[in-house]
Amino acid sequence: MRVLNMMRAVQQQCCKTSSAVRWGKLSLAAACTSVCLGAAGCGEKLQDLKQTVSEKVGQVVEKAEGAVQKVEQKVAPQPEGIELDAGGALRAEACYATLTQVRAGEPAILQLSTFEQGKRETYPSVYVRAEVSAASLADLQGKKLQAQVYLQNQADGPIWQTPVGGHVELTVLTATKDRITCELIQGQLVNAADGSTLPIKGKFFAKLPSAT
Repeated sequence: MRVLNMMRAVQQQCCKTSSAVRWGKLSLAAACTSVCLGAAGCGEKLQDLKQTVSEKVGQVVEKAEGAVQKVEQKVAPQPEGIELDAGGALRAEACYATLTQVRAGEPAILQLSTFEQGKRETYPSVYVRAEVSAASLADLQGKKLQAQVYLQNQADGPIWQTPVGGHVELTVLTATKDRITCELIQGQLVNAADGSTLPIKGKFFAKLPSAT
């Protein structure tokens, strides 16, 4: 009987131990499942975080590139002078613009010149004159102008000009309060001495003279 009781006691103890082991395994499995689910959630959050960081970095880079471009535009020197094709390449380093109105109610006079008025003439010497309806250079943005052009390559050279009563057409590409860029697509000049002709085209990059 003692043995049987002992066997029963051992069986009962074994049953308790087995049950505890099973519950332990179940608890461990539940814990693992919880950890895995938590890890999956963290993985999704981490992916979202990476995406957000990537978008923020992209925005910062775009802003930085835009700022650099603006700085470069401000720093880049403005072109000046004239670049013409008049029987060959013709270049002058300076071009000055003036806009004057002699009498109220009459058109203003736009003048472009490779030298400042009242100062020594330099060569090649180019002078352009056009009547315009504008109070400032900026008002001429995008307009087409009928102009007379006078050209002399050197002091003792022939003078070329638009035919009497004729004109060339200038297109104003850009115009601000103190600068103007005009393009002459195609025109013709006449030699004042012998009547020979010369085709002309090119661009004028003019600025207001410095205040003195």
